[in-house]
Amino acid sequence: MHAARLKTGEDVVLKIRKPGIEHIISADIKILYFLANQINKMLVKDNKVLCPVEVVREFEKVINNELDFVLEGRNIERFQHNFAENPKVHFPHVYWEYCSSRVLVMQRIEGIPIGNIQALRDNGHDLKQIALELFQLSLQQMFIDAFFHADPHPGNFIIMPDGVIGIIDCGMVGFMEEHFVNAFIDCFAGLFLKNYDMVVNGYMAVGTITDDINLEAFRNDIRNFAEHYMSTSLNSMSIRSLMDDAIEIGVRNKMKIPAAMLFTSKALITIEGTIRKLDPAFDFVGHSTEFAKTIVIKKKFDPKQLLSDMISFVSGMSLLFKALPRQTSKILSMVEEQKIAVNVNLVGLDDFQKKIESFTACIALAVISAGLGVASSLIIQAKIPPLVSEVSLLGIFGYLMAVVLGMWVVYLITRKSK
Repeated sequence: MHAARLKTGEDVVLKIRKPGIEHIISADIKILYFLANQINKMLVKDNKVLCPVEVVREFEKVINNELDFVLEGRNIERFQHNFAENPKVHFPHVYWEYCSSRVLVMQRIEGIPIGNIQALRDNGHDLKQIALELFQLSLQQMFIDAFFHADPHPGNFIIMPDGVIGIIDCGMVGFMEEHFVNAFIDCFAGLFLKNYDMVVNGYMAVGTITDDINLEAFRNDIRNFAEHYMSTSLNSMSIRSLMDDAIEIGVRNKMKIPAAMLFTSKALITIEGTIRKLDPAFDFVGHSTEFAKTIVIKKKFDPKQLLSDMISFVSGMSLLFKALPRQTSKILSMVEEQKIAVNVNLVGLDDFQKKIESFTACIALAVISAGLGVASSLIIQAKIPPLVSEVSLLGIFGYLMAVVLGMWVVYLITRKSK
């Protein structure tokens, strides 16, 4: 890292890749793979929670991405987009005309490193407010944007003179897949909303359940885990212990946890340490509960999200029911051609196939009708234009279509029953 000034007068920072560093890292990665394979041979019979080779593979991907400064520049711009409406967070401007895969030129952020607690106090900064904003932006990255800074140590946060949090060194980032985000939200929100079922369902969705898992024992472990942290006071609340206990449950129940969870846990634990230095009495329980309520509403009950989920569901079910008669016919044809041996006498095959087709058509229409009804309710609630007397015409039209389809389904069922 080098401080510099452009000819146009802007103060910048030059990040230059050290010559030959990629060869050194490659050699180190090979050593890690060797050690991981040796560990895997020793643990393969007893440990299914996490494959050491997968951890090294995930680390290799992250570290190689960090060597590409063009990619880091794009990460910065993605963070800028995600926090465009948050004036309390700032990411440096990238001067692309001077950048390459080996050189990154970006705005120099002036301020006090967040780890220099005394300097922050001396300059009149509100440490409790900084801790809260740091916690909120970290949770947004993970559970809303699904794209987070994976190396959030104190040196990468700078408190600017106006109190804005400047964030640098965005080469190491983490991604969270949609199903993983939803599962994590269920665990996280269920814990702080005191909803035991959400914790169980979320935890089971995070990892892969093996064939020899004892589900009853697993549920008991989850129940004890949830009850313990639901009753924990804010002063003794620790994200590190929470994550350690969660992984321990996976180890004990032979449940496979994705390697990506380790990087997510590492980021959360690092952030916790920084927040504790800023505000030793930080109310993790209170602020987490508030965020959990917000994220559950945003992710689970937001009209646009529900509409999108409903459209995806209806589309998937429609495709399924359209394909079902063809697949059924194919299977029956294979039976007729004796490609499949079935010890059953099939009588009235043609009538059976027609009934299947009629049945699936009715179900598809019923699902679409229900989807239109729910989507129309959300559209009216969200007041999506065009509006007449504050009521969405699009929503009314959807209701009418749902009623027509529903009546058609009733007619078809009634006709077939005669």
